Amino acid sequence: MSDRNDEDVLNILSRFESLKEYEQFCLFDRFEYIDFKLDSKLLVVSLTSSNERVSSQQYIKRELITELEFIGLGCLANDYGKVLIRPETLADKVQEIFKPVEVDFEEDKDFSRKYYVLTDDEQRLREQMKPELLLALKKQKKIEVEISGRHLLCRFRKRISEEAAEMLSEFLIDIDNAKI
Repeated sequence: MSDRNDEDVLNILSRFESLKEYEQFCLFDRFEYIDFKLDSKLLVVSLTSSNERVSSQQYIKRELITELEFIGLGCLANDYGKVLIRPETLADKVQEIFKPVEVDFEEDKDFSRKYYVLTDDEQRLREQMKPELLLALKKQKKIEVEISGRHLLCRFRKRISEEAAEMLSEFLIDIDNAKI
């Protein structure tokens, strides 16, 4: 791996809101897919977060927690703007009653029932969104996707495992085959 390519990957990762919640993230390793039409990578990222709690002696104790996680990074054929797609929670459903902000897809009610979609430009998302992306998302349980322009980040928010690597790879292959 060249240092320049690592810098490029870290620069792209820094654009994603979901990684800004961590105190620090570092690129641990990178695997590039060969023969992909679109540039895609499976990354091993070190994510550091902090937790503060009051000890029995009444002082604040700050703990740093660092975990490794597989994250998929793909380059898309089109600019989608800013998009967040994640499994929908009960809290999301309740919030939608009072303040609807989610994008639903009438052509795929099953997808809209299971996934919560936010964007900064609904019209652009609707114009760019291909049924193949919705299908690829539905194949993966609990996948979270964030799109920033032409870059896609996908993850499961779980510790590193062979299963997570396989599922992210399958998702990236589906995205590449559909030329999304």
